[in-house]
Amino acid sequence: MKIRQPQKRPRLGLLGFIFGSFFLITGCSSRFEGYGVVLWNPNETEDTQFANGQLVGIIQTSDIRNIYTLGNLEDDSAPSLELERWRVRMFDRQADAQEFAESFSTFAQMYARSRTQGLPMRITDDNLSTMVYRLRRDERVKVLFRQEEQVNLSGLQGYWYQGLTETGVTGWVFGVNLDIEGGDREQSSGPALTDELLLNFVQNTWRPESFIPMIQNRQFDLRSFSSNFGLFSDPEAKLFRLVLPQETQEFNYSSLYSPRYGQYLAEGTTLQITLTSLERAVIQYESQGRIVSLNLVTISEDLDLLVESELSRRQALLDGILKVSRQFQSPTYGRIEFLDNARFSWNGYETIQSDILPPGFNVNGRVVFDRYLSENLRNEYTGVLSFLPPLGESWPRMTWLYTLSPEGLRLEHYGTNNEVGQEVTSRALSPFIVFFQTQAQN
Repeated sequence: MKIRQPQKRPRLGLLGFIFGSFFLITGCSSRFEGYGVVLWNPNETEDTQFANGQLVGIIQTSDIRNIYTLGNLEDDSAPSLELERWRVRMFDRQADAQEFAESFSTFAQMYARSRTQGLPMRITDDNLSTMVYRLRRDERVKVLFRQEEQVNLSGLQGYWYQGLTETGVTGWVFGVNLDIEGGDREQSSGPALTDELLLNFVQNTWRPESFIPMIQNRQFDLRSFSSNFGLFSDPEAKLFRLVLPQETQEFNYSSLYSPRYGQYLAEGTTLQITLTSLERAVIQYESQGRIVSLNLVTISEDLDLLVESELSRRQALLDGILKVSRQFQSPTYGRIEFLDNARFSWNGYETIQSDILPPGFNVNGRVVFDRYLSENLRNEYTGVLSFLPPLGESWPRMTWLYTLSPEGLRLEHYGTNNEVGQEVTSRALSPFIVFFQTQAQN
């Protein structure tokens, strides 16, 4: 009788274990690179699986086209959808996306329209924060969120809404001048200050009208151009704060009285406001025993970026000189040395004729590039520089048109006036010209 031997099972070697583990892992891996919640699908009635508030998978991200390719989390065979990235809130973890979807569900079908022209949209829910956009009258936005409690803004009680425009801008809007689709229009529970001119005025920061030509021409007097200057409103504290280069005043008012449309008196102060449009105003107030009138405007450009760009322009001109040489020598008029922090040293300047040397001029001082060449002079000169005496900007300066070359620095005297931020359009009638050689040429 034969005894049947049990068959031996083949051993799973190390290589088989690795391959098995690999297929196990890859077979269970997700096809999504992230997860998202649809904020605003313009065709949500047709794409029901990608409706507003829907939790979706991010199949692919295109930086070039700025889109997400979305997929159904439950059905791999369902068709995908491409949406602009700003229409979707993306998360790395599905749990985080799910949590956001639950909080957003209240607002998924909520929209709003602006009832006024130029309604400010701000970076935070604060009327003093930076404005990122102005809504046109009847412009539609998608509501993303609403603060839980109403606030009082210049006597108007309302909510702050976070909205998304049809161009992808996200910001906060005070809801008194919004018509909410799917909800009631907000009502004011405070004093009758409901005209749009006044509400727009207290929600904005107002700048001196003198800023406009400087921005248009890109020619700045940085002594009077700054984001620190303007009329700032704090409705909750019933305060206007005016900051100018020459003065700072605060107007603590008890109420804003309107004798006629577009005109307002800040009661308890000398401040009077006349609003000619949503972008322009005139204020009058008492300062040092006299009545001052000041034209104000709203400006959408970022003032700090403009100042930064102008400072970079000036630094580039100084760097151009330093790249050629730090020291320039004239056999007759001494030696000019350009130092760090835009300082200069000029030894031997005393030989320059007295009608060119301004009062208070000394060996040391500061060099500035705060004037501009007109278009007809740009081919002849490198730029305009001024030597300031150590006594300060209130003292006369020496201003020169200059031409820079590898051989040296050619200076052509222009004047000793203190006008800055202005364009030089012509040469002096009988200019004094001197050439300083570089240290290497000497």
